[in-house]
Amino acid sequence: MAPLISICVPTFNQPHRYRLFLSEISKIKNKEQLEIIVCDDSDHDSSEAITSEYSKYLPVIHCRRSSGKGIDTALKFLLENAKGKFIWFFGDDVPFPEKVDDLIEKLKEPNDFKFIWLNSEDETNENYKTFNFNKTVSLPNNDALLQFDIGLLGFITAVILRHDSARLALSDIDEYIGSSFVLLHVVFVSLGTEGSLAIFGDSYFKSLPKPSGEKRWYNQIEVFGINLHSIAKKDGIVFSRHALNRALDKNIIRVLKSILVERALGYTTGFGNTTFDHYRFVPIYWRRIRFWSLWPFLLLPRSVLRIAYIIFIRIKGIINGLR
Repeated sequence: MAPLISICVPTFNQPHRYRLFLSEISKIKNKEQLEIIVCDDSDHDSSEAITSEYSKYLPVIHCRRSSGKGIDTALKFLLENAKGKFIWFFGDDVPFPEKVDDLIEKLKEPNDFKFIWLNSEDETNENYKTFNFNKTVSLPNNDALLQFDIGLLGFITAVILRHDSARLALSDIDEYIGSSFVLLHVVFVSLGTEGSLAIFGDSYFKSLPKPSGEKRWYNQIEVFGINLHSIAKKDGIVFSRHALNRALDKNIIRVLKSILVERALGYTTGFGNTTFDHYRFVPIYWRRIRFWSLWPFLLLPRSVLRIAYIIFIRIKGIINGLR
């Protein structure tokens, strides 16, 4: 009998986080409803040893690959090999065992979910959540998802997809390898199938915060400023044109603001990346009026941005103090 949920875990040189994940998931009661598939691209065999330790308690399959193949190919591999009715891609996050048990009970009930968004907490601040509500919300259509940050649709660990819908993305998934957003493509393809949408507002896992200026394994500006737009325009037929354009407008403004702030703060990595050519935005966004309200400021020297940012923060503080 096929498992209810395939928890698909890509891991790379994170043995501590991986052990923490297995330690927490081993506490759930309904283990028989799960399969855990691990795609390990690590430079060493630490994660494999951890799997061996926990395989006594968990239905875990460990697949070791040569290092450096990347998360995009790892997600493809996991999607190809998952057998559960639902697929839950899981990043370097930590589940709440009792909530995973609740999730299993919900999914055991008759349903036609094609897409589920899960709420989460920040590991350093339990009051910060992805969604500011804690109830289950049914969404009427795909466009309703775009009232939130479109980039969150590619947030690994936050998304659960129906297996048969997600696997349809395999037909052209190779075109998205290298974008760091294979999951976003899989989500869009899933949204194009029949079924219902929901946000489960309880927190099902906790995630490490992403500090400003943090160096990531991917180029944040390229992924969120260019790749997201390209994938959304290609696969975005699952949304109305108006809703998608509005979401992309909001996204590029978020990206530009992040670049300006991190440059002003002196960061040279993250959104403050010094190697990214900001003129690459122009052929993509030149028709968007809101883009031109911020893009010219990227041409200013960092010292000028720093002064402008300090003045802005002080004025904002004064205004808040007067309220």
